[in-house]
This record gives sequence, C-alpha cells and structure tokens, in this order.
Amino acid sequence: MNELNEVEKEPAFLYERGFQRRDDEPCGSTNWAYFEKEFKSDESQVCFLVQVLFEVCTCDDPGYTIIELTSYSFNGVYLKVIDRQMEALDSRFFDDETEHRRKVGKWPLDIKTTAQLDTFCNLLGNGTDMRGFL
Repeated sequence: MNELNEVEKEPAFLYERGFQRRDDEPCGSTNWAYFEKEFKSDESQVCFLVQVLFEVCTCDDPGYTIIELTSYSFNGVYLKVIDRQMEALDSRFFDDETEHRRKVGKWPLDIKTTAQLDTFCNLLGNGTDMRGFL
C-alpha cells in the first residue's frame, strides 16, 4: 500500500518505520490515533516530531472482533517543532536530563504516500537540508 488515504486497518507498517502510537482519550466511537516519530540530537535544542494522524472509528456489533469493527481514516501528516530548553554540558552538547519541552509550532505537510513519508523522514534523520520540503 502506497497511498496513506487507502489505509483502513491499523497501519502496522508505521511501527516498522519507527513510529509509536499515541491515542487521544476515548470519547465515544470515534477518536484520534497519532503515529509519531522523533528526530533529535544531544547537539541541538530542537526536536522534530513527525505525526501521521488517523481518525479511528469503532462500531458496536456482536459477533465480530474489535479489529474487524475498527476502521482508520487518514487525516494528514504534520511536523511539530519542539524547543527542548536544555542546559549546556559543554560548548557542543546539551544535557537531555534537563529537557523542558515547549511546542514551537505544528505544520501540515503535503505528504500523501508512504514513499513521500519515508523520504521526508530520511531527510530529517540524515540532517539534510529540508528547505525544499517546508
């Protein structure tokens, strides 16, 4: 599956790409599932968080498993920028243990396929210039 909007069941392929799932508090039969991957370094105060957002709907029908009754609908891919506000260890490195996160902003990305998502994450992971994407 290449198109993210074709996802109907839990996107297990995101776990294989290093994403972790975070859910909003359940509020009825519909809630949000965030699949997130962090990009950070002990040499930087900035953390990038790539979020793939899905709306999750669960029906209530006896005789079916919860997996069969749960559907996913792709909402979008977002980039969150976080100021980690850490104390310096020396002239190059920062102390992760002193991290106090502050959200700088969140922006939607024009990413619709797994290939585009992989490319963007590879750019972040390699420290490559991202100006062409933002």
